[in-house]
Amino acid sequence: MRSDLRTLIVGCGAIGTRHLRNLLTLGYDNTAVLRRTQQTARQTRSEFNVASFSSRTDAESWSPDVVLISNPTSEHVETGHWALDSGAALFIE
Repeated sequence: MRSDLRTLIVGCGAIGTRHLRNLLTLGYDNTAVLRRTQQTARQTRSEFNVASFSSRTDAESWSPDVVLISNPTSEHVETGHWALDSGAALFIE
């Protein structure tokens, strides 16, 4: 198991939060979250002690190896293209 992978979760509703908790429990400490607003990003950072971003530019500069997409379904394709263009492996919820 490679716990050093940089995993970015896009969207942190109920499913994204479940993925985040599971990854942290499994020892994937190099996990970050992309949220819609700075306020929700700060809340996630505070609650889970992980990197948290509110812009794709900031999230991309973090250089994720894997992007886990759990945002609204209507945004999956656009987010998937962005993740692939940034060179990350992709998991779509």
